[in-house]
Amino acid sequence: MRHTHIAFVAAFGWCVCLHGGQFARCDQVGGANPKPEPDVCTDSQGGTYSPGAELQVGGKKMECVIGPHWVPAGSASTDTAADILDVGDTNLAAEFEAATLVAFNKNPLPILECDAVLNAQARPQLIRVPVGEKRLLMFWTPTCGPCKPLLAQLAALAEKRPPGLSLLGIVQSVDSELETPGEWALLRVKQLLAKYKVGFPTCVHSSSDQMKRWHAQGVPLILLLSHDGVERVAAGARNGQRLVDELGGTPAK
Repeated sequence: MRHTHIAFVAAFGWCVCLHGGQFARCDQVGGANPKPEPDVCTDSQGGTYSPGAELQVGGKKMECVIGPHWVPAGSASTDTAADILDVGDTNLAAEFEAATLVAFNKNPLPILECDAVLNAQARPQLIRVPVGEKRLLMFWTPTCGPCKPLLAQLAALAEKRPPGLSLLGIVQSVDSELETPGEWALLRVKQLLAKYKVGFPTCVHSSSDQMKRWHAQGVPLILLLSHDGVERVAAGARNGQRLVDELGGTPAK
């Protein structure tokens, strides 16, 4: 899946991951500069874009054109074309994160429905956070490449048992339009949790509508909750890793 424009959540669904602050194919493995497809533009954080996409960086609007190359938006000249757009440390998800934070705090949090809750002896109050405590929620899917190192990083953070902080994973186990729900999907999730040594509670569901209600059409998406609501939104592996680092996590390798 590629960018066709710069609006973030729009009509993207199951096969969209947020990588380097931007949407990437779910099977794309995290990395500084993954090998680009021949017909897409890329940025220096690993994001991929279809011709026609525009990106605002450093006060300049750049456009992906057939080639593929980056050129100043509206310019027919390729004299200053670049194969890879250098975006430095720009938080490309900043606008989406800010808008999502506002949206969450306008209304009560959505209901969280789970087909199963793994790594929990009973079904706890998953999104009810006690006063004085915080809870980190990570939304992910089994086919999201950039989600995997972030899962491992969260697992390492949970092992440290940071005071006043708990973790919750929320995974859409299947794409209801492409896959048939069943025990195989739950088994796939269990295998991934074992592989990345995830011991914190994980809500397993198969609802794309639920992901939409939680603004998680693009994954990974991390929310930091307190008793009063959502405090932070981190979209994409890059921003998610930064937030986990702030909370005392071990940087992902």
